[in-house]
Amino acid sequence: MYDRPSRAAGSNPWQQAAPRTTEAPGYDRRAQRQREVRIFGVAACVAVAEDRFEAIRKVHVNRQRANMFGDLLARLAATRVGYNLVEDDDLERLTGSQHHEGIVLDLERKAQPTLATLKNVWQTAPRAFALALVGVGNPHNLGAILRSAVHFGASAVLMQRTHAIPLSGAVYRVAEGAAERVAVSLFDSFADLQIPGMPLLATTVNGERSLFAEHMPQKSVVMIGAEGPGLSAEVAALASTRLSIPGTGRVDSLNVGQAATLVMAEWWRSVREKR
Repeated sequence: MYDRPSRAAGSNPWQQAAPRTTEAPGYDRRAQRQREVRIFGVAACVAVAEDRFEAIRKVHVNRQRANMFGDLLARLAATRVGYNLVEDDDLERLTGSQHHEGIVLDLERKAQPTLATLKNVWQTAPRAFALALVGVGNPHNLGAILRSAVHFGASAVLMQRTHAIPLSGAVYRVAEGAAERVAVSLFDSFADLQIPGMPLLATTVNGERSLFAEHMPQKSVVMIGAEGPGLSAEVAALASTRLSIPGTGRVDSLNVGQAATLVMAEWWRSVREKR
C-alpha cells in the first residue's frame, strides 16, 4: 500500500499544482484525447504507475483516501504532473461508475504490436499461446480474460477487428493491473490466424476432444466465441481440432471468461509438464 511521504513542516506536495502550460499552435485537443484513456481502480492504477509512470497525464484522488497514494502523489508533484483531490461524486462523474475505488488516471494509451509483428516473434519462440476472441463484445469479460492471460503466461489476446473492444477504464479495472501486461492485437480475417507451427484450435460445446484429454501444443492459437452463439459451424470447421470443456451438462455453457481461463490454465499446465 502507498504511504504518506515524509516532508518538511509547511510543505505539502499534494497541494502543489502543476504549472499551467500554453498550448502550442496547431495543438489538436480532440486527437490528444483519442490518444489517452481514463482508467480507475486501485490495482489498475498502481500497475500503470509501476510500469509506465511517464504515461500518466493527470490523476484524480479521493481526498479522504489520499494517504493511500502518498508516494505516487509525491512523484507526481516532483515531476509537475497535475492531480486533483476530489470527492467520490466527482470520481463517479468522471468515470460513470461507482467502482472507481478512490483513484482515476488519465494516461497515454500504450502502443500495441501488430499481429504481423507477433507472428515474427512466435516463429523463434519455444512456446507461444494466443487466444483469439470471436464476436466477444463485453468489456468486463475482456478484463477478466486479460487478467487470466497474464496469470497463465499467454503471449497475446487477439480480437476480431469488427467486434474489437476498446481498452477502456472498465476493462482496466476488471483486469486488476493486467490490461497492459499482455499483448492485445487485432485480426481481420480467419486466414490471419493460420500461423505456421501454431495449430489453430477451437472451443465448442460439442467438440470431438476434451480439453483435458491430451497435452496442448507448446504453440497454438485457440479461438473462443461469445456467450450464447459461440463459434459458428463454419468458423469452428477452420480449426484442426475442436475442444470441449466437460462438465455435468446441467448448464448450457460457461461464461466466456471462465472458459478462456480454463483453456489458458490447461495450456500452462501442459507446457510446464513437457519441460
